[in-house]
Amino acid sequence: MQKNKIEFLLDTDVIYEHLVSGSSSVLVELLQIGLGFTTVLNAAEIMRKCKSEEDEYSAKSVLSALKVLGIHSRYSLSVNKISQEINSLRDVLFIVTAEVNKIDIVTLNPKRYLSDKVKILTPSDLIMSQTDNIN
Repeated sequence: MQKNKIEFLLDTDVIYEHLVSGSSSVLVELLQIGLGFTTVLNAAEIMRKCKSEEDEYSAKSVLSALKVLGIHSRYSLSVNKISQEINSLRDVLFIVTAEVNKIDIVTLNPKRYLSDKVKILTPSDLIMSQTDNIN
């Protein structure tokens, strides 16, 4: 019987860091302890950064290991519940997606997301919390 894995929403920076650094990235560790999600907006950001067919192949390989969530129209009804200090609509939709799906955000830049609605973690925070749960 498979143990329940934790679920988390990955920001673009975590995915991009993996693509530029290779197999020794924190993304590999995260996917060993849980189920990674991202949004269609993050996936599009990753694909836009591709400069060659090889980059596209690598990006598609990484994205295929994740669950890519769409942005449902009902999410627009929740954008005003998110702090007005967040100016980027992309960031607001990212937080709303995490809130609606009841999953934590994992990012290399936790200050980017000011939210009392969802937990914002760095990759090392999440990895350490899972290590603590095992011990």
